[in-house]
Amino acid sequence: DCFKSLLSILHWSWTTLVLGVEELRGLKGFQFTATLLDLERLRFVGTCCLRLLRVYICEIFPISGIICH
Repeated sequence: DCFKSLLSILHWSWTTLVLGVEELRGLKGFQFTATLLDLERLRFVGTCCLRLLRVYICEIFPISGIICH
C-alpha cells in the first residue's frame, strides 16, 4: 500500500508540475511568482517521493555493497 501510494503521489506531482510549467508561459507578475512557488513545492514533493521509493526498494531488494540512505 505504501509503495502504491508513493507512486500515486509521484504521478500526481509530476503531472501537475508539467501542467504548471505549461501554464507558466502565459503568466506575468504576481501570478508568475505564485505559480513558480507552487512548482517549487511540487518539485519538493516529487523529490521526497523518489527518495522514499529508493529507501523502500532498497529495503525490499537489498543489494550488497550499495548504501541506499
